[in-house]
Amino acid sequence: MVDNSERSKHCFAFYYPQLSLFTHSDTIIIKQEELVRRISLVLRMKVTDQCILFDRVINVLCLIIQINQKTIIVKKTVLYNNIPLHPFVILYLPILKRNNLEQAVSLAVHSGVSAIQLVITDQSSSLLPAMKNRLEKLIIAACEESKYYIPPLLYSPVLLIDAINTAKSEGNDCYSFVCSIDGVSFLKLVSNYLPKDNVLKSWNCGIFFGPENDFTQKEYAYFHEKKFHMVSLGSLVLPSALTACIAVSLIRSSFFIKN
Repeated sequence: MVDNSERSKHCFAFYYPQLSLFTHSDTIIIKQEELVRRISLVLRMKVTDQCILFDRVINVLCLIIQINQKTIIVKKTVLYNNIPLHPFVILYLPILKRNNLEQAVSLAVHSGVSAIQLVITDQSSSLLPAMKNRLEKLIIAACEESKYYIPPLLYSPVLLIDAINTAKSEGNDCYSFVCSIDGVSFLKLVSNYLPKDNVLKSWNCGIFFGPENDFTQKEYAYFHEKKFHMVSLGSLVLPSALTACIAVSLIRSSFFIKN
């Protein structure tokens, strides 16, 4: 990761999937049309400006040494290996209405989610064919904004019952809970049920919450049958996107370890 002195400066970050091909080179040549356009025409960056390039493996602080409308060449200043966040947090995201779904995905990424599993519930909306590509682009944009250098995985939709069974089949190293206004406080959940920070790297955390119309009584009954912990995020009814953000943020802040 970029050190604190660099984090304090304003420096644009760009996802560049081909970055690892330049690991052993002092310079990086960017020819990806959309990225070149953003840097040269939209942001109007120039020679001597700094930026951060990243893929899923590394992130590099760079200095622009040549720029035009077709090619950008940058010089590597510092290279870091990407460090995964612990614990691994997977958000079981019901398919919401388009705007709500987009907002939920963006906020979850900004909060540090590790993976997003789209879930079909009894009262969820339908996913448009092109939405998955749109959501993947939103994930990359949120990673660039937040300097989250390992883009979360996005899994294709599954039925809620299959998502529940999968979460429960992960074994003792997976702790999944359901956001419900009738649940225990998050503080109690952390104190009584979740593992301590000395075993963070060995466990996963799954977060479930309902769509705009919530889970049905039948769906809640299945969660109880599978002995999921119910956790409350407060006494107010929260929008689904905000629920996703708060739930992931609470996990991240409760188990934050400074690298």
